[in-house]
Amino acid sequence: MKAVRKSALMTLLLTMVLSLSLAGCGGNNGNNEAASPAPSENATATNAAATDEPAADPTAEPAKELEPYTVKLIYVGAVQKDEKAVEDEINKLLEPKINAKLDIAPIDWGPWDNDVNLKIASQEKFDIIFTAQWKNYVTNAAKGAYLPINDDSGKYGNLLNEYGQGILKNLDPQFLKGSAINGVNYAVPTNKELAAQGGVVYRSDIADELGIDMSNVKSIQDLDAVLKVVKEKRPDLTPLYFKQGETFNSQYMAQYDTLGDAAIPGVLLKDSSDTKIQSMIEMDRYKEIIKLTREYMKKGYINKDAAVATNSTQDAMKAGNVFMTVQSLKPGKDSELANATGLVGKLKQIAFNDPTISTSDAAGSMLAISASSGDPARAMMVLDILHTDKDIN
Repeated sequence: MKAVRKSALMTLLLTMVLSLSLAGCGGNNGNNEAASPAPSENATATNAAATDEPAADPTAEPAKELEPYTVKLIYVGAVQKDEKAVEDEINKLLEPKINAKLDIAPIDWGPWDNDVNLKIASQEKFDIIFTAQWKNYVTNAAKGAYLPINDDSGKYGNLLNEYGQGILKNLDPQFLKGSAINGVNYAVPTNKELAAQGGVVYRSDIADELGIDMSNVKSIQDLDAVLKVVKEKRPDLTPLYFKQGETFNSQYMAQYDTLGDAAIPGVLLKDSSDTKIQSMIEMDRYKEIIKLTREYMKKGYINKDAAVATNSTQDAMKAGNVFMTVQSLKPGKDSELANATGLVGKLKQIAFNDPTISTSDAAGSMLAISASSGDPARAMMVLDILHTDKDIN
């Protein structure tokens, strides 16, 4: 497994972005409720694999001495029918700890970029937001949309040290190191798999039905013969589903290291020792993959609306009319997707490259504190609780 890229490369690129950034767009006007005590009133309170230990009380003083506050969390995904019930149960546990409630506010994949850009530009009041290297992390940090969470000289001090001791205890340090910008973090990474690997998840039951031998599939080139059979024998199925202009050139498939933000034109190849930053579209690998994707489209293997389709790959698979999707893999991804789509025992995965770790992967899924938050300390308390309290998580 390749090591995390030298920080100097990321620092050079991101310094250029930051120097050209817009003036900070975030304010710190209060929400409709009062803010938490200043960070000097030491507190320990975190997002993913929580420990089995009871969460430490995130405030040094009883929660009742904190003014009531509602923490608004925005994440990408469809609205879930049980959202209100989940919120109610979370708040039964959260309120006694930090005298705060959680308002979960999902935005679906299609409108996400436009809606988030509008919220940032208008300085709308919210506290926590999903971000990632493939969702403009560095760009938005450079705009001042996200607060620095471990800047000792920042307006709110080192929020991570003051209110995020559970994060520091439970999260692999490589996550924070790999997602930092010039040594400062602007979001808390999810405590998940650190390495990245690309491949496909397919309907194994249909492959068996059609007599397709998947054992010889080792690359995207090998998919041609497979998808041809599916198209001919099961015309009711979409052989390969892509969404929103996807191709096989996604970074986890083609081994690009986007150095922290996929919106910035410049990448390294994770499977090469060359440290020269290049434009992705000028690389031979990119051109070859685009050409192959185009050939598959012309042959009818890919859904015709691939450029604009907004359904997630999970939703597409759940509908029952898709044979294969491209995926960022991890051990058991096929089982995870099968459980989510009602296709238990009917999905299998094939990896097309080796697992790698890079800056892109460390920043692959994160939660940032908005510069418009009315209570950054309370927002950090919530993030810390997500990393330490298994029931709330």
